[in-house]
Amino acid sequence: MEITAIKLSHLRNEEHFKIQLDFEKLLQKFNPLSGRSSNPFEIAYRELVANEEIALDAIRRSNLTDELSDLDVQRDACFRGLADTVSAASKHFSQDVRTAASRLQIVFDTFGNVAQKPYDEETAAIIKLVANLQGAYGADCAIIGVTGWVAELQTLNNTFDTTKASRYNESATKPLLQMKQLRKQVDAAYRAIIKRIEALMEVNGNESFLAFVGELNQYALSYNNLIAQRQGRNAKSVTQADAN
Repeated sequence: MEITAIKLSHLRNEEHFKIQLDFEKLLQKFNPLSGRSSNPFEIAYRELVANEEIALDAIRRSNLTDELSDLDVQRDACFRGLADTVSAASKHFSQDVRTAASRLQIVFDTFGNVAQKPYDEETAAIIKLVANLQGAYGADCAIIGVTGWVAELQTLNNTFDTTKASRYNESATKPLLQMKQLRKQVDAAYRAIIKRIEALMEVNGNESFLAFVGELNQYALSYNNLIAQRQGRNAKSVTQADAN
């Protein structure tokens, strides 16, 4: 029995924190690491989740909505969708498409995963990336059919930048920046526990972990379906942009 991966980076702040609370409850209920030197894993994880709750409370107290965070999630998802489409095009049956994709892949490798950058750095990186994709590599984008993706990424990035500049000052965005950094740390701690459990399952067999994994996979299915529905709506808007 395998543990289903959850696309944690695609979740909104409230959703991300909720799945961590659910996971904590499963750890308490089933104790999958009980008696197996679990303290270093669980203690670090619980401390990080507690810090995430503090950051989330700070966002709520600052009278901010999740608007800026949601916009960041949207542009991150669009960037990943664009990058994935370029990568997939490298396996296209057409030699012209494969060649165009290989040139574009060099550009994406140069910029790296901009979705992991802090807000302002990501904004600047996307501006430069879009300039390349609409300029020197515009023909390649047209060949593999991602012109609409590029335009959508530019629109989302501009919306994010305009919203941040007009509505949020530095002190107001600080909790959101802290949350983004904390989420990465929580995700790493979560995956460390999952990796530990998977190793124990491989050594000791699945039987004593079946109930724990079964419930965790139900949570994973629910959240991954939510993400898929949201991405489906985003993809539809990109398709409409291509059609126009």
